Amino acid sequence: MSHTDQLNISDQLNISDQLIENSQAMILSAHKLGIRFAESDKSDENWLFRDLSFNLYPGDGLIICGPSGSGKTTLLTLLANQNNFQTSPALEGSINHCLEGSALVNLGMLFQENRLLPHLNIMENATLAADLAGYPGKESRIAASQYLDQLGMSHLKNRKPSSVSGGEGRRVALIRALVARAPIILADEPDSGLDQENGMAVWNLLCQARAMGSAIVAACHQKPAFIDCSADENFSWSIIRIGTRPDNDVFIPEASELAKNDDVFIHKNDTFIADNANGRGSIFNRLSTYLRLSLRHMRHRPLLFLVLCLCFCALLAVPISSMKISAVLSTQPLRRASAFPLLAGAPASPFQLVMSEIYRRGKVDRTLEYGDYLDLLKWWRKCGFQSQPQHQNQPQNQNQMQSPSFTGIIPLHCLHSTGKSIVAGTTLHYFDALGITLEKGDFFQILGDTVIGSTIAQQRKLAPGDTIVAGNPDPWDITGTPPVKLKITGVLAPTLTPDDNSLFVDLKTAWTIDGALHGHQKAVGRVTDPSMKMVTELADSDLSTFHLHGNMKSMPLSSMAIFPAGTTQEAIIAAQLSLRKEFQIIRPRKVASEALDVIFDVKGFFDLHGMALSGVMAVALLTILWLSFRFREAEASLLRDMGCSTAAIFTSMGSEILWALIAGFMAAMTLSDRAMLLLDRIFS
Repeated sequence: MSHTDQLNISDQLNISDQLIENSQAMILSAHKLGIRFAESDKSDENWLFRDLSFNLYPGDGLIICGPSGSGKTTLLTLLANQNNFQTSPALEGSINHCLEGSALVNLGMLFQENRLLPHLNIMENATLAADLAGYPGKESRIAASQYLDQLGMSHLKNRKPSSVSGGEGRRVALIRALVARAPIILADEPDSGLDQENGMAVWNLLCQARAMGSAIVAACHQKPAFIDCSADENFSWSIIRIGTRPDNDVFIPEASELAKNDDVFIHKNDTFIADNANGRGSIFNRLSTYLRLSLRHMRHRPLLFLVLCLCFCALLAVPISSMKISAVLSTQPLRRASAFPLLAGAPASPFQLVMSEIYRRGKVDRTLEYGDYLDLLKWWRKCGFQSQPQHQNQPQNQNQMQSPSFTGIIPLHCLHSTGKSIVAGTTLHYFDALGITLEKGDFFQILGDTVIGSTIAQQRKLAPGDTIVAGNPDPWDITGTPPVKLKITGVLAPTLTPDDNSLFVDLKTAWTIDGALHGHQKAVGRVTDPSMKMVTELADSDLSTFHLHGNMKSMPLSSMAIFPAGTTQEAIIAAQLSLRKEFQIIRPRKVASEALDVIFDVKGFFDLHGMALSGVMAVALLTILWLSFRFREAEASLLRDMGCSTAAIFTSMGSEILWALIAGFMAAMTLSDRAMLLLDRIFS
């Protein structure tokens, strides 16, 4: 085909005469394309153009010229997506892409508008198409840098699109289409908005792409000024003119002209090798691109991401905390109560007795006497039940909550406190029965000794050898019983029970805090302030001077813990002791279960409240998600037009949602853990 041949538009325009010598395979074929107005009939006056046919081979250059509204952009869209022929009645003809792989790999798109993503810098926008195709990022950046250097724009690579001019953005959009080395490049008005010098630079780049084997289809309003007729066919351009006459005839068939650019700088990049024809690209590279897009958008709109995180956090924190708290409420209190098979106390509220003696919350209104303990112990032995073993300094099983080898009765005196910690007077068998061990130091042995729980030691920074004041005297108590300074002999290992926040002393020390047991100390100096409270110094006192005022059998006890040898013995003891009127016998687990039933009835209301709150948060979350997708609608449209699948677009946009979900979940877990710590403090 000579340069002066005239081609009718109804004939097939074959551009194979202009191929690079070693290019033989056809990459795109168009047959009898036509576009008409959507709501019109098929009469000739209603067609923008029709019967347009051509083939494209590697290295071909085709320019489609025509005025605005003549269908140039629509034609490029058809070339990019042949499926429109099955969905639109306004189109006819067929397009066949002969290459394997997706449009993302085979097509490079320069749109009529620049369509640069605002949250990516110039370099990231320039390599976007190559990154989406899955090509190695290093090679893509090298190629983009070379194009930017060639256009004198290397200093802009780290800027955002909002800080560059429209012409600079146009050239970046062209580089984006060229970097991936797609076999077919569709350019819609590539020199639009550019002066003659920059327009020439753009066409130089397109010629370079042809020299590297890409076929170019460009749409322009008129023939580019740099094109003239030339005998050199290596860089010739075929031109198709479409449009309407002033008298509204549908088509102006003009001769196709073969032209050449006389001023083309050929720059071959040997370092960037991409097998576009086979559609190769790493899936890992594509996924990393989707993640990078989401991270860049998060950085571009941090407030939106923060709101997403807060919505997910609020939506997840309610059910997670509810489940954790329910699990603790259903196990931790019962686990503690199960450690005490039977509990004997003065006739009063069973719930108050359990809360005071087992959970160390408050104190009982009525007390027992030490004589009741002696009578019960005598009855125990008379019944032939197993006697109490000798206390060992360290229990055998440190993880054991209740020692199966211990049976007997343990007196408890939980009537005083120091700060928020209960002072529990008992015997050493208490530690055997519950399997409590020492972390350091020794158990109490003499009057004034105390062992403290791990929580007290940690919060108050106390250790064996230190002292602690026990007893909170009532300011209205005219008897003026002074508090007692105790010597710490040991620190208990953590048990995650109320014992961690308790002080343990023997019964005589507890009665000393009551004021029933006291000594006589030699006074030094005089006390001139009658309101000053004295502190009993047991640690530095002569213990031989201490004596009990009154009968020991009348000394107070708050309760007695009974540990039978088994369920049968437990049933016998409970049945026989329930006949006595001087005290009540209860099963702590049963009382705790009844209390939890009430709690969970109330919890049902809060669950409904939580569900309603979660519903409101779900609606808010859906609204935020909708806004997030709206903010990224332009990005999604660009990715779709560049050939990304719907799944790929959702992967890119869903990555931000996934990051927000992970952050919200971690925040919800942190909040629930804080709630659990608060709950642990309540139960300890």
